Amino acid sequence: MASVCGVCFGVTQKPNPANNTKPLTLCELVAQAEHYDRQTISVRAIVAVGAEQIFLYDPECRQGKDWTDVDFSKFKGRVPGKLKKLTKRDRRAFVVFEGIFYGPEPVQVDPKLPNWIKEAFKDSKQRYGHMNSLDTMIEVTAIKEVEEVPVSTLAPGNR
Repeated sequence: MASVCGVCFGVTQKPNPANNTKPLTLCELVAQAEHYDRQTISVRAIVAVGAEQIFLYDPECRQGKDWTDVDFSKFKGRVPGKLKKLTKRDRRAFVVFEGIFYGPEPVQVDPKLPNWIKEAFKDSKQRYGHMNSLDTMIEVTAIKEVEEVPVSTLAPGNR
């Protein structure tokens, strides 16, 4: 009954990208970051584990501008042994993660700050990861797939 009434009043829901059978590529996701902002999504990319941060990347797109911070703070499951093994050995693995995606959005400025500081942050975007170095982030809620990265696949920063 509620769904029928929702149609009557013109209420529509955005499709949930996480329910799609095929995950988004990281290139697709970052290219449409504002569209997917704060939505539950499924994404296929390479997860890289560094000394100070964990991030997703795809050597096929945007010359490193696709790097996306990975946040496991909302992850309630068990990290698969295969992911631990691969990231320990090679510091990276192909994965399909499901989670909440955060794109560039306006930074929240404390209204109590002096006007000159508020003005300086006026057009700034929220940043994520170590030292706020990345434009996007995913809060991982599920790990759907884990695969080894072929040796021939470029590591981050090797373009």
